[in-house]
Amino acid sequence: MPEESFIDYYALLDLSPKASEEDIKKAYLDKIKDVHPDKLTNSSEEKKQQALKLSKMLNQAKQILLDRKEREYYNLKYRHYMSEASARAAQQGFGGGNYNEYMAGADDILRAREMKLATEHGKYKFIIIIAVVVMGILSLIWRFTSPKDVAKLVVKEEVPVIESPVFAASLSQLPQGFALDPRSGDVLIGGEQAIVQIWSAKNNKLEYKSEFQVSSPIKSLAVYGDSVFVGTSMGTVELFSLNNQERIASINAHNAEVSMLALSQNYNILASGSHDKTIKIWNLSSLERKQTLMGIAFPIVDFTFVENGKVIVFPEDRFVKMWTWSENLLRQVSFQRQKVNAIDTYGKWVAMGGRELILKQIQRQSNAVRESLPDPSVITELCYYPSGEIILSGGKDGRIRFYGTQSGRKLKVSQAHDAEIMALAFLQGDDQLLSLGADRMMKLWKVSLDDF
Repeated sequence: MPEESFIDYYALLDLSPKASEEDIKKAYLDKIKDVHPDKLTNSSEEKKQQALKLSKMLNQAKQILLDRKEREYYNLKYRHYMSEASARAAQQGFGGGNYNEYMAGADDILRAREMKLATEHGKYKFIIIIAVVVMGILSLIWRFTSPKDVAKLVVKEEVPVIESPVFAASLSQLPQGFALDPRSGDVLIGGEQAIVQIWSAKNNKLEYKSEFQVSSPIKSLAVYGDSVFVGTSMGTVELFSLNNQERIASINAHNAEVSMLALSQNYNILASGSHDKTIKIWNLSSLERKQTLMGIAFPIVDFTFVENGKVIVFPEDRFVKMWTWSENLLRQVSFQRQKVNAIDTYGKWVAMGGRELILKQIQRQSNAVRESLPDPSVITELCYYPSGEIILSGGKDGRIRFYGTQSGRKLKVSQAHDAEIMALAFLQGDDQLLSLGADRMMKLWKVSLDDF
């Protein structure tokens, strides 16, 4: 297996490196039947050649992964390339391209860097030593200086506004899954008790409507037409009818909790993200899997569709990445000092926030950056106002902060909850903001641009 042609056979088979022999055999059979010549009789010559190439790769994957010694050797290579890929992402950035090309290029970069350093070592030894010492000191300062301490130096103390919501209700469970029905404007909330509650938004308040039981604790929700998709702690995605609240189907989607579900803007694609470190794309009409993103190093905590469902933006610990799933292209959008918890998009702008305490917005094409000053609390949620003039962040301290989208300037701080903000969303009508907190409270707020 030459260095320059490394192939991620696990990703090719939609498997993890811990897959059993039975898993490998089953995945191989599922994949190989799709490229059988009998299925390509009426296909173009180009598609036949692509199928032939894929067939050869699948046979290579089967041969290597089902041979104990070959697989042990391959696993060493796999871990090497995964670590080099992470190093490349952190140090060089990933400008797009095929995932295998992404990993395969790591050796070339490191080798070129080593040759350059070796060549210049003698000539610039003294300068390099000084630079290394200075960079080491700066990196230690950068690493161990708390953003909270910086915030105390550059930002005056917040004075939150104490406001009364137009509506508030206590929830029976911690709200871990949340969705809005785009047709009716109904609010769906699920949680640890494996119950989906449906609330109707009317006359500036929410009225309890109905509820139904699910097999496992709920981690995520999405609504499409008469259908509600439920992501569970057991890794399944369950499909229910909103009319009779009966289960229609259950998909063994992931190997760990389904932490995120989202529908594309044109409502023909469902995406699921999981703590098993994968994102999967599903055809809504057939519930068949279309694509899987593997090779992610951290659990998926959030993502959002952009460009009418062609692209997904998601955080991977401190990285923010953009996946064009139809072409399986992955590129890095941003790198943060600390973990990114929340992400949202408006037009060509991507907003991100987390433990770094700074709200950052990046233009996906030009890489222009807008940043707020550091806040005193970790950011847990982000939400753009429907028309884009302002952006809201929810904090671990239960506060909602309002910023000007273009200036990044903080406009207002509201003490909304007594615990972490778990969801923020605007209901139909643009001026009604829904917030859910870890205090098990659901609140509705009036938000007007005239206030800013």
